[in-house]
Amino acid sequence: MKIFLLGIFLGYILPNPVYTPGLVSELTLEQICHTSWRKEPRSITIKNKVDVSKYYNIPWENRADYEYDHLIPKCIGGADSEKNLFPQRRTGPWNAYMKDRLEIKTCKMICKGELDLKKTQNAYAKNWVSLYRQLFP
Repeated sequence: MKIFLLGIFLGYILPNPVYTPGLVSELTLEQICHTSWRKEPRSITIKNKVDVSKYYNIPWENRADYEYDHLIPKCIGGADSEKNLFPQRRTGPWNAYMKDRLEIKTCKMICKGELDLKKTQNAYAKNWVSLYRQLFP
């Protein structure tokens, strides 16, 4: 298996679309906006994380360096699935904390009607860093 580095020249790593194309749930906008996501249980298992680590050639003993993150955030309808999960660095440029900041903003904006749900889901799947740059110029 090879690590797929997209945008390495810009100093960031995006998930490999073969392993992590992004996947959405069947939730409606109303359901998405009326769910308390911090209280919602996660369905991602240790086995899912182990499998994703293998896809990305990350030794399991290095897992603490990564957040196993939903590419399309749950708070905008992202599914609990390996197809929506990738290992994201906790440090360095374009790290997990930056993506968390973006998720908070987009979740609020979608529920306020300031962003389109489907377009935002697609933007995350395509390139979350570009979306970050649009919303945090």
